Amino acid sequence: FGGRSAQAAGDLFDDDRSALWGWSIVGTWTVQVTLVNCQTGDPIPNATFPALNTFLAEGSMLSDPASNPALLRTGHGVWARAGARNFTNTVVLFRFNPDSSFAGTQTVRRNITVSRSLDEFSARDTVTVADPSGMVTDTRCATGQGRRLQP
Repeated sequence: FGGRSAQAAGDLFDDDRSALWGWSIVGTWTVQVTLVNCQTGDPIPNATFPALNTFLAEGSMLSDPASNPALLRTGHGVWARAGARNFTNTVVLFRFNPDSSFAGTQTVRRNITVSRSLDEFSARDTVTVADPSGMVTDTRCATGQGRRLQP
């Protein structure tokens, strides 16, 4: 530690651990997602649904929207820190037609801010829907309000 005392090294470790865990999105969150008008930000009536998001320490994540699993599967993604309590997140979900044939993907790109209490977050999402060839067929927007799952 280049001349630092053992106490200073311990303080540095504590600060690093606090930065990793105390100010982190790592954990499982219950989320209320609301589809919104992309131009105005106004909520779309009757377009709110729950989801579970799990952010893993190494930067990956899982997302389970409360939708028919025969039509939309668990999403897999990544996250990165973008500031003290700000994060970016990208998650991809596979979509299926009612006949079980592959319909394409749904990719969610999010900007997330964790509250000062560290037990809530707010998110602004842009969702692109693509067909099996990867051609984007629709773009949607959403907001999310998350609460950290507690033991």
